[in-house]
Amino acid sequence: MFPGWVLKTVLFTPLIPLKHILVQQAAYGPKQKGTHEIANPIEIPVGKGIVGHVASTGKPLIIADTDKDPRYIVDDEHRKSELTVPVMHEGKLLAVIDSEHRKKNFYQPRHLKALQTIASLCAARIARSMAFEAMQKSREELLVLNMKMAETKFLNLRLQMNPHFLFNSLSSIQHLIVSGQTQKAYRYLTVFSNFLRSLLNFAEKNFIPLEQEIKIMTMYIELESLRFDESFSWEIKADESLLQEVVTVPSLLIQPFAENAIWHGLLHKDGPKKLFVHFKADAEDSLTCIIEDNGIGRAKALQIREQNINARLRESKGIGIIKERLALLQQKTGKPASIEFEDLYDEAKQPAGTRVRINIPYYNPEEL
Repeated sequence: MFPGWVLKTVLFTPLIPLKHILVQQAAYGPKQKGTHEIANPIEIPVGKGIVGHVASTGKPLIIADTDKDPRYIVDDEHRKSELTVPVMHEGKLLAVIDSEHRKKNFYQPRHLKALQTIASLCAARIARSMAFEAMQKSREELLVLNMKMAETKFLNLRLQMNPHFLFNSLSSIQHLIVSGQTQKAYRYLTVFSNFLRSLLNFAEKNFIPLEQEIKIMTMYIELESLRFDESFSWEIKADESLLQEVVTVPSLLIQPFAENAIWHGLLHKDGPKKLFVHFKADAEDSLTCIIEDNGIGRAKALQIREQNINARLRESKGIGIIKERLALLQQKTGKPASIEFEDLYDEAKQPAGTRVRINIPYYNPEEL
């Protein structure tokens, strides 16, 4: 380096960014303890001392006599002159290089120019290093995010193909055959096999066309309707504008809500039972799916579920997994989704069902 110079580099530390503290990271001279170590590193708040002043203004300083400058902070020993240069990249402070000398009036414009050249070289290296670290961090976060998304998608599929559903479906088919209802058994078996095939076909996909999601929903609700002797009426509709375009939605997203409506809302109700699912164009950047039933309501359903721990855990898991999937998608795309539950009441203020409103952003599969 330059004879008689004492160099020390002070950097922002990510450990205390909100306090804007500069931390001494490297030194050349008496403070140099080893190749990559310094003795007694100091911390300086931005705006305090000569180093802190340069950090706050982004402009270099030459101090001819530190005895006359009240901003001077003694480090390992008192020195008479100081030269401080910011390390800047694209207008952002990365570090501060500070040099001190025992003699007054030591630093000249040539010293400033030399240190500014060093600062420019350091800025380029630091910026490249920071960019590389940021890229590595983004890759690691993306990998973890993709793993979580795959896990929640698998859990969602497991819930839809749980042993109880498969066993009950096969038992229903067997009952229809034994009781001589062969046409109904054939219809049930056809829908059941198509439903399973669709689940498996789309199990590995994060997104599927809205039209396919509607088909899967239709098959699921038809299976439940057949299983319960068509004891409830149902309808699925979608705005024509949604079907005329290629709209993709998270795969197998709506089924758990329809299942809750049937099992916890409609099956415990006396009288006419209705299930309505509507996909509607909500805004330029999203669509809304409404699942509405005229069942017993959430409060009464909760009382019944409290007596059946399996039903309680299954609903909790199903909706929880969907919420986690949407949260992960928001983390990855920056597009928020929302789920709202609304309790419905009749004119006598008695529970008259539940309405679930799911707002789904328009996702671009290429960004995932």
